[in-house]
Amino acid sequence: DAFPFAPPPPPPPTDDTAALQAAIDTAAAADDECVLAPGTYSVSASLRLPDHAYVRGRGRVVIKLLPLTNKSIFVNADQVNGNIALQLKNLICDADVANQRQVSVTDAYSVLRFNRVTGAVFEDIEALGGYRHGVYPAVSSLGEGLELVRCERVVVREGYFHDNRYDGLKIRGGEHILVNNLRAAVMTLQSWSEDI
Repeated sequence: DAFPFAPPPPPPPTDDTAALQAAIDTAAAADDECVLAPGTYSVSASLRLPDHAYVRGRGRVVIKLLPLTNKSIFVNADQVNGNIALQLKNLICDADVANQRQVSVTDAYSVLRFNRVTGAVFEDIEALGGYRHGVYPAVSSLGEGLELVRCERVVVREGYFHDNRYDGLKIRGGEHILVNNLRAAVMTLQSWSEDI
């Protein structure tokens, strides 16, 4: 009695990090929009948005972390001094929390993390899989879908932040943040200095 052979396993996903980062940097340098074609892109490191980076998906665009990456999918390029004029639109960002692993007791990352950004729009963004293993206060933040730290003049519109290990959206400090039509399991606001 012969059994049929199982089909071969699917090939591992390719790492699109370098190509995506190059496209983002080139478009930003020209003050142009980086438009991503429909499909699923896999990344092994955070995509860093420089000043004037505009990234938009055309159709269904999924950006997914490769297994064992343990990183945010998007961050602003200058985490110390901040960046200006950033836009993310029409993207699904999946940190694939089921395929990440704990390396230390303070492991944590947010799917999207922006620090000291002035002038940003996040529209029609789905973010899932933010990971937080550490216990507060060892890990005071991270694990969110979208984390905004000391950002100013930001619009979050049509966001869906779910299946994260901590807050769907966390806003830590900042001024003039507009949140419109958001779906998130938990939203935390900390240290507001001006209006919401």
